[in-house]
Formats: sequence, structure tokens, C-alpha cells
Amino acid sequence: MSVDDLALILLGFGVANSVGTLLAGCLMERSLKVTLVIMPALVGVAALGMLLLPVGVGGLSILVALWCVTFGGVPVAWSSGVARAVPDQAESAGGMVVAALQSSIAAGAALGGLVFRLGASLRPSPLLRR
Repeated sequence: MSVDDLALILLGFGVANSVGTLLAGCLMERSLKVTLVIMPALVGVAALGMLLLPVGVGGLSILVALWCVTFGGVPVAWSSGVARAVPDQAESAGGMVVAALQSSIAAGAALGGLVFRLGASLRPSPLLRR
């Protein structure tokens, strides 16, 4: 993958994430619960697709865009869900959501580093191939 290809994918990442934030707002007007289920599920589908499907730069770009669109809506949906669930304590509950997310990121990074260190990756990332 060339530097220009990577730059375009990253530009698409930002645009898709913004679109996802707007899309989440529209979806939450219809159903917050459905948004809270569908957005993270699609993030998982895109992540598995990037890991398991033999795609080129074009396919990888589509999967990254799907991941970004759906990921953009996740924090918006979670924040809205917390604010609706405990309106009297929305700020405290929001802090708990942030703490849980940061802890999850740290645990995922530690586990991912351990798996990588042990050499148990399924296959090299398409981004690392020349």
C-alpha cells in the first residue's frame, strides 16, 4: 500500500466517522436500543472482515469506511443512553462510561500485545504487505 493510498483511507476514515455521528442521531430518534445494538455489531463485522477476508486496498477501504461509520455512532448512542437512563446523574454516569471505555481499551491493548508477542496472530495485516 502506498503512502497516497493510506492518506486517502485516513481521509475517508474522518469523513465516515462524521457521517456515522450524524447517522447515529437519526437512528436514535427512531430507537435508541436498536442503535445501541446495531452500531457495535457492525463495528465487529467490519473488524472481522478486515481480519479474515482476503481483500485488496479497495475492499479494505470499504471495510474501514463501514467500521468508521458505525464506530462514529457508538459514543453518541452510549452518551445519549446514559443521559436518558439517569437524567439526574448524567454527568457522573458519563464519567463512569468514559472510565469503562478507557479500561476496556487498556485491557484490549494489553491482551493484543500479549497475543502478538506470543506470535498467535492469524495472518499478517494487509497494510503490512508490500
